[in-house]
Amino acid sequence: MRASYGNAGSEPMNWPGDPYAFCSKQCERIVYCVVCFARKCPAGRDPGLHGSFCDHDCSGYRLDPQPGHLWPGELERIREQEDFER
Repeated sequence: MRASYGNAGSEPMNWPGDPYAFCSKQCERIVYCVVCFARKCPAGRDPGLHGSFCDHDCSGYRLDPQPGHLWPGELERIREQEDFER
């Protein structure tokens, strides 16, 4: 459920605590490592056994550019689920 509570002209906030309230497509950005040229998985996310991603053993893992924190298409699925649950 979304409710807007603003702070004097700031962006609306969702209360209580929607962790995706300020997410945009930028949160799903795909970037590639400048050292190994492999795709970086979203920040703090485990790629599991699927695909070939840059990992923490690579010297470029923590270098810029940094990925977003969501998988591509994840924000749309989250929003659809929120709408479904209403």
